[in-house]
Amino acid sequence: MDACFDCAESCEYCTCCLREQDVKMLTRCIQLNRECATVCLSASAFMSRDSEHLKQICNKCADVCEACA
Repeated sequence: MDACFDCAESCEYCTCCLREQDVKMLTRCIQLNRECATVCLSASAFMSRDSEHLKQICNKCADVCEACA
């Protein structure tokens, strides 16, 4: 869970790209960062609940994190 929180925090911080002059050029990067933050926070919530769907959520979280990286 800590790794997911750390990742979400890093991704949210990285959306500071919104302050850049040419934001349009960074659209995909910003979108991936926001999606990554969201899925990491969701995965953390599923972990805290010991959800029966945890494996699927964590697999998808890993996919999004890889795309973001």
